[in-house]
This record gives sequence, C-alpha cells and structure tokens, in this order.
Amino acid sequence: MPKIPQYSLASLDIFFIREELTALIGSRLSRIYGHEKQLICLFSIKNDKKVIFSIKVPENVSFVPVRTDAPENPSGTIVALRNALEGSMLSNVMQEGFDRILRLSFKGRESWTLVVELFSHGNWFLLDEQESIKIAHAEEDWKDRALHRGMVYSPPKPVPNVPALDEHDIHDRIVHSSRDSIVKALAVDLGLGGIYAEEVCLRAGVDKHEAIALFSHKDAALLKGALGSMFAMTPRGYVYPDVITPVALLSHQDVLMQEFPSFLEARALAIPHVKSRAELDLERAKAVLHTQESAVSELAMAQATYTEKAQWLYNHYAQVVDVLTNLRQGSDRNAELVANLLHAQGLNGSLDLSKAILHLQISEENS
Repeated sequence: MPKIPQYSLASLDIFFIREELTALIGSRLSRIYGHEKQLICLFSIKNDKKVIFSIKVPENVSFVPVRTDAPENPSGTIVALRNALEGSMLSNVMQEGFDRILRLSFKGRESWTLVVELFSHGNWFLLDEQESIKIAHAEEDWKDRALHRGMVYSPPKPVPNVPALDEHDIHDRIVHSSRDSIVKALAVDLGLGGIYAEEVCLRAGVDKHEAIALFSHKDAALLKGALGSMFAMTPRGYVYPDVITPVALLSHQDVLMQEFPSFLEARALAIPHVKSRAELDLERAKAVLHTQESAVSELAMAQATYTEKAQWLYNHYAQVVDVLTNLRQGSDRNAELVANLLHAQGLNGSLDLSKAILHLQISEENS
C-alpha cells in the first residue's frame, strides 16, 4: 500500500478524531517521547493492552501499529513533558470549538491539559489548571495573541461551530459571504475545507457552483440536513488516492482504495516513515559494504591490468632490452630512430623525449 500524500487536517477531521479518542479516557499514559515535531504517546488500557498515539504537528494525528525507537537524547521539553504527564490518566478529550485544536486533559498528582494546534506550522502546549503555559514546543507571537511560558493560553479567534449551526445560521453566513459560490463559502467561511464542502453539497443536492445571491432558506435546510447526517456517522477510515477521511465520500466512491475500522488507524498511512536506529545502522553497514566491494573490484581490475602488462613484458623481454640498449648507445634519439628500432623488434610504441619515457603498446598483434 503506497503512502498517502500528506494534507492538512480539516476541522471535521478533528471532530471525529476527538470522538475516537474518547475511547482512551480512563487509560494511563505510560510513556511519551518525541521526534522533532512529533510526540508519541503510549497508553496502557485494560488487560495490559497498549495503544500508540502519534501527534505530528501540524499535519497529522493517528494511532500507529508499531512503537518506534525513542531518541537517545530527548530534548529538555520532552523530559519536562514526561515528568508532568507520565503515569497520569487521560480524563477528557475536547475540540476547541470547531477549530483544528485538540485538548487532552490528564489527571495525576496534578491536573494538566495538552493543547495541540493542527494548523499553520503547528504547535503544542502543556497547560496547568489555571490554563497557564508551562511547556511549549515553540513560543510564538501572533497578530492577535502571544504564546509564551508563564502566560495564560489564548486560543485563536473562534471559528463557526458548524455542528451547532441551525439552518438560519447557515443561511445568514452564506448570504453574507464574499465568495462567489456556495461551495467556496462552505469551504472557507464555515471552515469545512474543499473536499467536505463539495461532499455536503452533493449529499444535500445543492448546486455547489450556485451563486451566493441565489442561495435560499430551502438550500440552507438541505445543507443542515446533510451536515447533521455526516456529524452523526460513526467514524471509520476511508483511504482514497489523495485523501483519508472519517466518513465515506459519495464523490469518491469509485476510487476507494482501502477501509479501516477507525479513522485514526487509517491516518497512520499519512505519517512519514521515521527510520529506527536498527534501520539506520543497517543502511550505514550497507554503505560501508558497498564501498569495500567497490574498492575490491577496482583492485581486482588493477591486478588484471598489471598482470597482463607483466606477462607481455616477460614474453617480449629480449626485444625490449634490445631497444633500450640501442637507445642508450645512440646519441641521436629522434622519432625516426625509435620507430626503426621498434619496427625491427616487431613492437609498437613511442618515445617522450622531454621526459625520456618509452611508451610501448600492448596488443594481441605483437604479443
């Protein structure tokens, strides 16, 4: 199964991710470690079963089937995160409104909340009971908010809470949109994203290209019904050539590649593979072996060449000695003399007068 191209998570994806993660409430976080912007959380649930939850900001969260190697030297933030969260129990999972933000609450000796922002370049923060930032993957300053250790966490400006909108809210938001079509208003102003905006229009039987000016209360009611049915679905994982979704796409039903029992399991296909220490060691060993094999091959070729030259010289020793003797005795070492001497011995070659080097041509003809 090829890797699915990475894509940004939509708010609807986070809605269903939160739903699936509620199954982990009450489980213990036994281990946490990280690779760059990725956190790996190992949860222990009933009957000693383990669940591995991966957070890769900003593009992915998923369950992963196999535990990856932990870095030998974890960063200070990862160590601090371990000290705060390991051994604690997951007590709640929430989505920040309908935004691309997950909030995972933990209870242990103290209460903590891990906030994961899955938009822009992504970030995560550990908050105490007063919502103060104690640990941050990266401290940031935005136009309308600052995110630094010791400050109270400030979420972005709220986006429309689509699951809670009624048909009148939907109608009002779309008719006041600056977009030129219903599908664009759904994608941008309601935050559904392109794929889900088109899917909602298809399920509702509403022309996605319809101009905003023609949008009616009837259209709004149809969209509300389609949205309601989608939000009521039990999430699964549907893998298509260009996207992974928690609900089946009618618009993509002819190109469904694979189906998983959960969206978070399917999302593992979108994780770039992080090579383990064993894989890296094997690659290094293969590179060393390749270098050694190349060196052996070059030495073997050189040996064959020098063996051929030595054999030829052995077979033509008398002729070569005669040519060299005549050259040493003669005072006029010109090209014609050399040519005559070589021809007399049945040899081919030339004399480099500037360097006093005699070049002999080895060939089958004069072997």
